[in-house]
Amino acid sequence: MRETPTTDRDVAVLVADAHATGTPLRIVGNGTWRNGGRPVYAQRELSMRAVSGIVEYVPSDLVMTVRAGTTLEEIALATARHGQWLSLDPIGRDTGTIGATVATASSGAMSLGAGTVRDLVLGLGLVSGTGTPLRVGGRVVKNVAGFDLVRLSTGAFGTLGVLTDISVRLHAKPAVDATFAIGIDADRDPLDLVQSLGLRALSFHALEVLDPATTVRINAGDDARWLIVARAVGNATRVAAQRAILTTLGRVEERSAQLWTALRDEPASSVSLRVTHAPSRLVATLDRVMFALRAAQITSAQLRLSPHRGAIRLVIPDAMTMAIEPLRHLVSALHSSATHGSVLGEQLPNEIWPLLPSATTDSISQRIRDAFDPRRILNRGIFGEHTA
Repeated sequence: MRETPTTDRDVAVLVADAHATGTPLRIVGNGTWRNGGRPVYAQRELSMRAVSGIVEYVPSDLVMTVRAGTTLEEIALATARHGQWLSLDPIGRDTGTIGATVATASSGAMSLGAGTVRDLVLGLGLVSGTGTPLRVGGRVVKNVAGFDLVRLSTGAFGTLGVLTDISVRLHAKPAVDATFAIGIDADRDPLDLVQSLGLRALSFHALEVLDPATTVRINAGDDARWLIVARAVGNATRVAAQRAILTTLGRVEERSAQLWTALRDEPASSVSLRVTHAPSRLVATLDRVMFALRAAQITSAQLRLSPHRGAIRLVIPDAMTMAIEPLRHLVSALHSSATHGSVLGEQLPNEIWPLLPSATTDSISQRIRDAFDPRRILNRGIFGEHTA
């Protein structure tokens, strides 16, 4: 059964009723990323898409408060009229909601220059698992009351409360927004090139390294080569200086900003994981990923590397229908070799999730869940907890 509340009060009433009866709820936004995260065991679905719209927008303060069901596209249209933008580019399309983006803490390439979701969220309205409305953080940049709870709820996948509204920090749109690409010949190592930039890499708004399969998928190059893509923003002088930095790596070509949109758009049937270690260990992490893929005999994987985060995003198109054994081999190999690093599943077949242990089984996480959702009715199972 699907519930579609339209107001915060509706949400509170529905959650309070579910708490009283012990009925587990699945919380969804626009339903564009249903396969994200572990299986959720729920008897009713609570869709937040109708709880949408702008609550407050003060362009002079670069702050906006919107209801959780508001799409990223709606936010982009409203802020563009004032020469501003919300610098979030999570995996998926702009038809996804701000509530889902914050609940999953899904950050993209622009996190290099603009920060992650946690850096941009100022305050939240939410309804706890008991049906109690809460407000944490604020609607202005200088308000830090309850800010720890803002950061805690961001990325909690709705397990601490149903997000009802979000206050976010905006940025002024730059005078120049340019995308550059450098094709890497087979005899050169793209990671060595990127690491040679050192701290200069931090001057870019985004900087990613794409393997040949990803380059072909998004039509970013004329041939199948590793590609370094960078986004430079600012005034003309600053962008020209950033381009000059890139020329030390090779021949620089300009690309359409649509490259970043295409990079976010992955098939819903894909298997996706993130393998992360310290940025200084990125070369070793890539070697580990390549070894695991060869051992599992998977040849269709696409890799996207974020050097500033030490993260490798691994996508296998249409893998939800492929044989389970190669995926089992791959995930087991990655997890067993993740010394001091992490392997995070994003979309996986249900049979594979048990290979990755839950990160929320510690006593502190459990006590936090006890305080906000004592009966575990919100997105039960999404962190791998017991479903009984």
